[in-house]
Order: sequence, then C-alpha cells, then structure tokens
Amino acid sequence: MKKGDANENGLEKLTSPTFYASNVSMFNQRLGKGDDAMMISTAGSFGNHSHVNGISIELFANKYALGLDMGKGSSYWHTDHREYYSRFPAHNTVVVDGGVSDYNAMRGYHPFKLDNNYPEVSTTPAFDKLTFSKVSFFEPKTKADQQRFTALIKSNSKKGYILDVFRSKKQEGGTERHDYFYHNLGQSLQILDANSKALSLKSTTDFGSKQGDIKAYDYLTEKKKVETSKDVQALFRLKTSDAPDNLMKIWIKGSVDQSIYTALAPKSNVLKRGSGTAPAEVIGDSIQTLIVKRNASAWANPFTMVFNPYFEGEENPVNAVSYSTIKDYPNTQVINVLMNDKSAEDHIILNASESDIVKNNALYQKGLLSVTRQSEQSDKLEFLFLSGMYKFENNGWDIVAAGEPFTLSIEKTDQGFKFQTDKAITINMPFVKGDKPAELRLYENGKLVGSRKGTTNRNRDDQLVFKIEKGYENAEIIFDKN
Repeated sequence: MKKGDANENGLEKLTSPTFYASNVSMFNQRLGKGDDAMMISTAGSFGNHSHVNGISIELFANKYALGLDMGKGSSYWHTDHREYYSRFPAHNTVVVDGGVSDYNAMRGYHPFKLDNNYPEVSTTPAFDKLTFSKVSFFEPKTKADQQRFTALIKSNSKKGYILDVFRSKKQEGGTERHDYFYHNLGQSLQILDANSKALSLKSTTDFGSKQGDIKAYDYLTEKKKVETSKDVQALFRLKTSDAPDNLMKIWIKGSVDQSIYTALAPKSNVLKRGSGTAPAEVIGDSIQTLIVKRNASAWANPFTMVFNPYFEGEENPVNAVSYSTIKDYPNTQVINVLMNDKSAEDHIILNASESDIVKNNALYQKGLLSVTRQSEQSDKLEFLFLSGMYKFENNGWDIVAAGEPFTLSIEKTDQGFKFQTDKAITINMPFVKGDKPAELRLYENGKLVGSRKGTTNRNRDDQLVFKIEKGYENAEIIFDKN
C-alpha cells in the first residue's frame, strides 16, 4: 500500500466483511460502518482456553458488543470459572437437556463445520446488502446435531437487523429439551406481546442442579417465566446519562412446547471501566438474560429470532416481523421483515441444506437461502439474493444452476438490473411480450468483455433467457426504453 493510502480508504483495502479462523473455530461477519456497524462472531469449542459453549455468538450493534461474552471467572482455578463462566449457560448458545452435554473446557476438541457463507473470506463484493454463515456442530455427550444460521441484513437506510436460526435435535430422539440462551447489556428486559404490550411473568424455580441441570444454572437469579406458543418480543434497554436509550428488540418465533424466561446472570468479566467495552452505568452489573425453552426437538421447527437494534427516538429499521411455514415442508423457515418506512419488505426463505426443496403455488426453491426485497407499493423487485441454490422460481423469475449450487445477487437499477454470480447459471426473467429484448453486458476487471440480446423463452413468451457460462463479479441486463 502506498504511504498516501494510509487512511480510512487504505484500511478498507486491508479488511473484508468475513473472517474465518479454523484453528480456533471462529467465523466473523460484519456489515455497515461507524454508528451503523453490526458484527457477529460465531465460535465453536475448539483449541486452547476454549469453553464448553457449543455454537455460541457475540453480537455487536449500536456501538457496543450488546450480545456479550462473559469471559473467564475470577481465575481459571476458581469455582465460578469451572461451574459457570466456562459452561454453556454463560454463552449465547443452545443447551441440550440442561447441560448434561457438559464436557471439559480449556482444551476443546469440538469445532463447528463451516457449511456456507457469504461473502467468501477475504473478498469484498459489490453486493453489500447482507452477509451470512451457516455452521453445523455435533454435541458429543447427548449425541445432538446442531446448526446455526446467522445473517446481517441492511435496510434501505444504513441501519440493519440480524437473523438467527438455531436448529438442535438429539439423534436418538425420545424426550429432549433445548434451551436458547441470549445475554445482552442493559438494566432491564421486558417480554412483549404482538402489540408491544408487556406480558406478566411469574417467578419460577425452574432450572438448577436440584432439577438435574448442571451447576451453571444455579448461578441464574430472579428467574421469571411465561408459557406461550405465540410470537413475542424481548426488549433489552441500556440507559446512559449522555445518550438515548440503547435498545435491542428481539422478534421471537412462537412454538408449541415453548416457554419464555428472563433472568439475571453473573457479571461479565470482559467489561472494564474506562475501556469503552460498555457504559460505566453497567460495569459490574448482573447481565440481563433471555432463555427460550423448548420441550421438544428444535430442528424442523428451530429457534428463530430477528435481532433489531436501535436507539429510542431515532430510526428503527424494522416495523414488523412475521413468521410462517409451508405445509408439507416443515424444515423451511419463512421470515418476513417489513421495513419501518413501510416502503419495502424482505421475504426470506431458509432451508436446512442446499439439497432441500420447498414448493408453494408459484414458488419453487431447491437450495439453502433466498432473500427477496420488494417494494410494498408496487411489488417491484429491489433485490434478489440466492445462495447454495440449484433452482429458484418465483415472481416470474426462474434461475437454474448449470451444475454446482450458486450464489447470485440481482439489484434493480434505472436501466434494468445488475448482478453477480459465482457459477454458471441460466436466468429466465420476467418480460412483457412485444417489448424490445434486453441486452446482457458482461464485465471483467472493469472492462466490457461481452454483450448479447436475450432470447424469448420458447416455453413461456413472458420470459427472457440469458445463459451465463461462468461466474462474473459484474454484469448487467439493460432494457432499451426507446
């Protein structure tokens, strides 16, 4: 790098949205800049000084690591480290059967497997609306399969939200219990109904070594509970003297056999006064903790959360979140996120693997993930993102892999669409009969290397066909408006 580049732009050249350290089983993804920056760090249980945490996350938004790690105990030799800080309930993870899944800390041998991610590590693509990762994990004590999908998604403004879908099941089935833990900075935690009205929770003695859980559960205090199968919201509030309240709202998918808990957990030892890791108002405080308990498998019907960080009185990117399923395809998660200005909505369809299929009316998806952003007023496409995809068909689009599953982004422009693909594909796109065919333009290293007109689909005269013979980082489909 030239000396003159040693500035913010120079730093950007040295960084990328994703980072993977397989030697310690850690994957990081980030999106946005400055006050709008978000980040998720996903960790397994592998390497020196590792904890017993399964697949855990730390979540950064609103200037702080709001979804924080607890750090180590008073020391590695102290009881609180052995019993709590190095154990599952001290992390943002899912615990199987009350922690009977516990295993040795300090030198872990249980990494996750990185199945899918976007963008590729050490690359910075032109499409910057989202990042994601999907990792899988085998929990050795309970013989449980776990999978965690996390994504950062930017709204039409600079603000964004976070999606977390955690699948967990015991291979042998039978009676099983799965506890979703999330810890967040703040002085209060409320559980709200669909109308944002506070629910009444009752004190409970659930959880603890007397109930057969590991001792880490004994460190939880002020436990309260509500049983509901409906969608609810959790609202964490972090108050400071010099700024608006820092809020984290979590839109929680409802389920049968599900209970919602609030609790206080021991202080986080990673927070130090004067370090900037947290406001002074909460240094040394107990940590507000959300627990979602499922007395059943959480695989076909996983824990599904939308994390919605914002400041009170300032822009909140999310107006509403709804969850649904498609009959005959229980593994498929359908998440709809309406932007706060009500001008656009994200339709997210997530399968458990690249080979999963879902069909519903005009929709067909064989592949992992589709994210469609449409204008609420006109139903016009703003962008389409597909990853781990063999075939996607919806809203007049039909996109097919030439062989291997592909990742594709398509964005609306004034002249048509721009797109990126990492594999050879065929694009069948909506077309009004009688209009002039659009032109495909392909670029490499910023230079035009090919162009051609689309052809009408011989089976459907309302579609144009473009065959893309390889991956391109920059391509356009331009419509002649004359």
